[in-house]
Amino acid sequence: MASTRAEKEVSAQMTQTDEGLWETLTAHRASVRQVLHRFTAEAETEADLEQETFLRALLALPSLRKPESVKGWLQSIARNLALGRQRQLQRKENARQVAGDLRMLLEGMQEAETSVQMAAGALEKLE
Repeated sequence: MASTRAEKEVSAQMTQTDEGLWETLTAHRASVRQVLHRFTAEAETEADLEQETFLRALLALPSLRKPESVKGWLQSIARNLALGRQRQLQRKENARQVAGDLRMLLEGMQEAETSVQMAAGALEKLE
């Protein structure tokens, strides 16, 4: 996978100690991918979430309480990002469904209005 601009910028700002931490984090890349693969079948989305996982891990590194549990910590970040993505997609799908339902309701109301107008016209002719 080609390095992105963000990865290059992060790498450029790292000290040697940071590079050691980065190596420690990326050593668990396969387990992060495995977690993400459970949530998405799209390679592009998986790659985006992987990148976001490591970016968030770098930003949150000071909050890592147990360095020996870095693998589980990374997997947790990845899982939370994937679940967030699923919720976002579900909200979009729900919004599409509601919009479709509203369109159908509006069409039904327009048809009813036409029927009422036709009935009113028929009543006028009977009078």
